[in-house]
Amino acid sequence: MFTDRLMMNDLEVLNLMFRRYFESGKQGYAVEIVGLNNQKSIIEVNLTFLSGKEYCCGEITCHFKPEFERIREIALCSGLVLESPLTIKFNVSVPSDAIFEIPDGYNQKNVGLFNYQETFSE
Repeated sequence: MFTDRLMMNDLEVLNLMFRRYFESGKQGYAVEIVGLNNQKSIIEVNLTFLSGKEYCCGEITCHFKPEFERIREIALCSGLVLESPLTIKFNVSVPSDAIFEIPDGYNQKNVGLFNYQETFSE
């Protein structure tokens, strides 16, 4: 399903796009694009919340709001044509020492490492 060897230009474009998106907030994340299918309609992303950083929660659905048309527009400006419908698959890792904000102002460390997958589709 995924290409064995991705074109570096495509990979670089996607990595730059997603890193810029996730760097725009105060928290910080480690982001890496690990796959793009041959049809250029499915992107696979590894995203790691950072140790010792404060977050409202560990749910990617809170931290990423896909605007699929805008994602395609930005990619196209760099020469990458992403097809529709577009799907973005996240492999998310939250370290045991990420800090979550609790509504009463108390910060709590996570009780353990957890990993999960979340998919956003048009």
